[in-house]
Amino acid sequence: MNTITKNYIGTENYQIFNIDNRDYVFLTGIHDVMEIVNPELKKYFSVHTNKMKTEVAEQLTQTITTLREQKCKPALERKLEAPKQMMITLNTTHGCNMACKYCFASTQKDKMSVMPLSVAQKAIEGIVKENPQVEKFSIYFFGGEPLLHKPFIKAVVPMARDIMKKYNHTVNFMLNTNATLLDDPDLLKFMHMEDFVVTVSIDGPKTINDENRIFHNGHGTFDRIIKGMQLLRDYQVKFNLRATFSPQTRNLVEVFDFFEQQKATFAYAFTVPSSTKEAEKTQFTDNDLERLDKELARIEDYYLDKLLRQETIYQTDFRLKWAYLQNQHINVSGCEAGHGEFIIDEKGNYYPCQNLLPFVETRCGNIEDGIDKDKCHEFGVQRLSELDNCQNCWCRFLCGGGCATERYMNRGLKSISNRCKLTQLEWKHMISLFIKYHFAGEKNIE
Repeated sequence: MNTITKNYIGTENYQIFNIDNRDYVFLTGIHDVMEIVNPELKKYFSVHTNKMKTEVAEQLTQTITTLREQKCKPALERKLEAPKQMMITLNTTHGCNMACKYCFASTQKDKMSVMPLSVAQKAIEGIVKENPQVEKFSIYFFGGEPLLHKPFIKAVVPMARDIMKKYNHTVNFMLNTNATLLDDPDLLKFMHMEDFVVTVSIDGPKTINDENRIFHNGHGTFDRIIKGMQLLRDYQVKFNLRATFSPQTRNLVEVFDFFEQQKATFAYAFTVPSSTKEAEKTQFTDNDLERLDKELARIEDYYLDKLLRQETIYQTDFRLKWAYLQNQHINVSGCEAGHGEFIIDEKGNYYPCQNLLPFVETRCGNIEDGIDKDKCHEFGVQRLSELDNCQNCWCRFLCGGGCATERYMNRGLKSISNRCKLTQLEWKHMISLFIKYHFAGEKNIE
């Protein structure tokens, strides 16, 4: 006979880990990990199919609930403050000299379509004027491939500096590129002089990268990307790497090791589903998740070995998640879309995030009318407390509600999406690694 579950915290408020035949509990919202050594507590956390004394269960539930409320309440009640830093992304062009199999960007035929300088000027000045509290702006050149239009980039930089000087703000410049058009000494000197930070898109070693990241003639891009990375090093241009993993990506340990060997900070993301691409290129199925679970377990062991060897870890996603666990950080919003960042398309329309560009209904203003804050809230960042579908998830205070684009694409879905399942898998293996390194045998619930 099952014990009445109202005496217990719900399974959305904890996650059990069994490591080397020892049980640990991660307490959601408290963000503490402790080993369970008391037999009574093993009953408590056994999915409520136990015969634990009601008064003991109630006392423990009250203790855990009080701790969680004390930790989470200030974060949940804190208002979304006006940002002190803001990123303005200029979608320089939709065109690209590559034809990545999972990408929603346009093809080479419209590579000559570029954002007019007047649009960039109105967008930057308009957003700066609407956000006087911002202390530092970042201008991010995005595409497509922005280096198809180098004169535009060189013209925007001094113009943006003049605007920032006029309104007493500081600014830095960033650029996303496939790194195949960097054989331009003048451009490299310019980016070094202007202290650009360049993000290079590359998906891993040659066989993996060239599976998806190809030119229009079908040839792989790896060799050209590596050459571009070396040019950035030669001209001392700051850069980082970014990988995109699709359902076809295999051997993730090999991929992560490749990136770590580059000794440059890197991040990764999983493909965003696209109506213009074949489903198997972008959408993760249950079978894909089952395979990824096994691959993430191998990655967990890979990074444990690096930690024990005290080696530098270059993966920024790892660093961020590790810091969240180490500092017991409570995350109540998933991103800065439509709040601390905006993207402007070639016609001067504002969007909360570059991943929302294919969805014209998510536009949140334009250079003539300014920012529509209601649309920003509808399609951009939202507080965790506003997201009903997140309240029954054990890692809600870790992801903060996740990606605004993914929420929009899964709107109306009553069951948990595979994107959320993927996030849960990532956090499950990160916490497992955290336990193996930090907590095994150290913290006990008596």
